[in-house]
Amino acid sequence: MPPNFPNLAVSTDADHWIDIRIKDNIPQNKDFTFSGWFRISNPDGALFHYKSDDTTEQFLELKAVLKNSSIIFTRKLKTANETGSIGVTLSPNSWNYLAFGIDISNGKMEIDHFETRILELDYNLMADIDIKLPGILRIGSSFDEVDPNFDGAVTCFAYHHKLNVPSSDSENECKNTTPDESYIPICPDRNAGTYTSINIGMSNLRTISTSNVCSVFQCGIVCLKLTSCKYIQYDLTTEGCSTCYLLTIGSVSLDLNNGEVFELG
Repeated sequence: MPPNFPNLAVSTDADHWIDIRIKDNIPQNKDFTFSGWFRISNPDGALFHYKSDDTTEQFLELKAVLKNSSIIFTRKLKTANETGSIGVTLSPNSWNYLAFGIDISNGKMEIDHFETRILELDYNLMADIDIKLPGILRIGSSFDEVDPNFDGAVTCFAYHHKLNVPSSDSENECKNTTPDESYIPICPDRNAGTYTSINIGMSNLRTISTSNVCSVFQCGIVCLKLTSCKYIQYDLTTEGCSTCYLLTIGSVSLDLNNGEVFELG
C-alpha cells in the first residue's frame, strides 16, 4: 500500500502469479472488499482467487475472472456457489481500477469499475456469511486452474474490511492515483514468486539490506527486484509500516525478534 504505490506494479502471465498469505489477525465479521489496478493484455483470465484454509465453515472461496468480455464474480460456499456476471469493456493495455465487495448482512455482491457500480446482486444470496481467515490470496491465477492466468500487470491490490472504500480513505490512495499508461512493472527478470512462512530456528541467514515498507507484500516485491534475495523478514504484528529485511544465505545468525521469515519459492 502507499506511500510506495507508484513503484509497485508486477506483471503476471501464463507462468507467473502471486500468492499472498492472509493472516487471521485481520478484523472479521465485517463487510469486505478486494480491490486493485489491472492493466489487461488478454481479455480472458483469472484476476484473483482467495481460498480459506478452513473447509469446515460455510465460506470457502472468492474468485473473480475475465471471460468473454464479462467479469464473473463467484463466492463459493459449502452449500452453494453464488455467481454474479456483468459485461464490461476494459481498454486493453490501459489501467482499470476494479473493486469486488461483499455485504455480509445480506450476501450482496458488488463490482465497481473506477467510480461506477457495474454490478449489484442481492437476490437469493445467503446472509451473514463472513470471510474465513487465514487463507491464500492468489493474484493473476486460480487454484482450480479452470480459467487461464491473467496476462497483464497488477498494482496496489488490497483487502479492505469494509464494503465501499471511500475516496478519502488514506488506505486507498491507490484508488485516486491512476498509474501512468507507460508505466512498466518492476522486476523484468524475476517478476513473481511464492513466499512461504518458514520456521528456520537459528539458521544462518544474513541481511542484504533493509527498507521501510507498509506490508509483507511490498517487502516481497522489493526482494524480487534483487536477484540475490532469497528470504524476507517482516513483523506482521506491527501496525502501519515496518522494516523489511532482505535476506540470503550467510554466516550471521538471524535476529528472530525482527519478525516472521518467508522463503521465496
